[in-house]
Amino acid sequence: MDPHGQLDTPSATLSPLPPFLKRGLTAIVTLAFLSFVTSFGLFALLTYRLISWRRKSRKEHNQFVLLLYNLVLADIQQSIAFILNVAWVTRDGIVVGTPQCWAQGWFISTGDLASGIWIWAIGLHTFAAVVFNYRLPYRTFCISIAALWAFVYLCGVIGPVTHHDDYYVRAGAWCWVNEKYAVERLVLHYLWIFCAAFGTMIIYLGM
Repeated sequence: MDPHGQLDTPSATLSPLPPFLKRGLTAIVTLAFLSFVTSFGLFALLTYRLISWRRKSRKEHNQFVLLLYNLVLADIQQSIAFILNVAWVTRDGIVVGTPQCWAQGWFISTGDLASGIWIWAIGLHTFAAVVFNYRLPYRTFCISIAALWAFVYLCGVIGPVTHHDDYYVRAGAWCWVNEKYAVERLVLHYLWIFCAAFGTMIIYLGM
C-alpha cells in the first residue's frame, strides 16, 4: 500500500511492473550481486592483510592500500543499493514508503557519492606522490579519511532529516530522491560527484 498517494505519478508506487522493467531489474540485481560478492571478497582480503601487517610490523599502513580499502567499501554500498531491487522484482512493484525504498535511496545517495570521492582521493594521493614525492603525515591522513566519510554521510543525512516523509520515493526504475527536491539532488549529490569526476580528470591529465 502506498502511504504517499498524493505523489505525482513518476514518484508514486508502480505496480505491477511492466515486463521490460521486471527483466531489466532482474539483470541489475544479478550484476549487483556479483559486484557485492567480488567487492566484499576483496574487502575481506584487504582487511585480513591489513590486520596481519599490523601484527607483524609496527610500521604505518600503506596509504594507497587504505584509500583502495575505502573505495571498495563505497562499492559495497553501491552494490547493496541495487541488490535491493530484488524487493521490487519479488513484489512485482516499486512500493514507496517501505523500508526497502528508504534504504535503497540512502545507499544510492551515499554509495555513489562515496565512490566518486574516493576515486578523487586516490587520484590526488597519486598526484602528490608521483609529482611531488609527498605523502600526508599518517595521523593527518587518517583524520582526512574520517573527514571524507563524515562529509559523505552528512550529505546523506541532511535530505532525509529535512524532508522525512517524501524524500526517498520512486525515481524511475528504483527509489531515490524525490524529483521535486531538485536543489537537494544538485547540492547534496550531483555537484560533488561532478567535482570529483572533473577533479580526477584534471589530476591525471596533469600527471
